Amino acid sequence: RPAPAKAAAKTAAPAARPVSTKSPSTLRRQLGAAERDLATATALSDKLDAELALAGNDHAELVRLSDQLASAHATVKKAEENWLVLADEAEQFGLDL
Repeated sequence: RPAPAKAAAKTAAPAARPVSTKSPSTLRRQLGAAERDLATATALSDKLDAELALAGNDHAELVRLSDQLASAHATVKKAEENWLVLADEAEQFGLDL
């Protein structure tokens, strides 16, 4: 006999995704902006990575660049999350990404 939790898991319906209230054109525009934001954030992160590699033994410069790089990584993560939310909404409409 299956455990109650397992039995409930087998009969539970999958969680429904919330339906987007945005129009397809709005989603396309927001996705475009999200892609540009992600590209900009990634480019800055890559630039800082390169500068960090060239900083050598300059401790003050390494600290400054490391702080900027941490901030850039957070910006990339936020941009990725925003794009994923919008992409999920777009998929609900059957839009090509």
